[in-house]
Amino acid sequence: MPYDNTLHLMGFLGSDPEGGYFNDGTAHAKLSLAVNEKRRGRNGEQIEHTEWFSILLREKSAEFAMQYLKKGNCVSVWGSIWSRHFTDKQGSERTLYEVRGNKVKFISAKQSEVSERDTGDGGAAAYLG
Repeated sequence: MPYDNTLHLMGFLGSDPEGGYFNDGTAHAKLSLAVNEKRRGRNGEQIEHTEWFSILLREKSAEFAMQYLKKGNCVSVWGSIWSRHFTDKQGSERTLYEVRGNKVKFISAKQSEVSERDTGDGGAAAYLG
């Protein structure tokens, strides 16, 4: 039976991308992505919830993010979930889950513009894959 560790997230950047280059020249960047969920509660009231994801990018995806993305941009990210185990300052074992992104698609510059922009060549604005 084959296994698949892939996910797709669409949300808004909570801050400008942070990153740089490793000693070997490989670009890296970290995104903070807010994914909003709206649903109806048992009594019909609207419930809103925001989940924050840490997205790690490398190479061309990282270079794209550092050059073009800004806080508040709406983006789609494709990648996979990875876990890191560590011991915190109090000596407790912890697990941290991160998204290792491999594709980033710019959707909109503002939260009020959540439709894709056409580049005229049949592609979406600033798609990197």
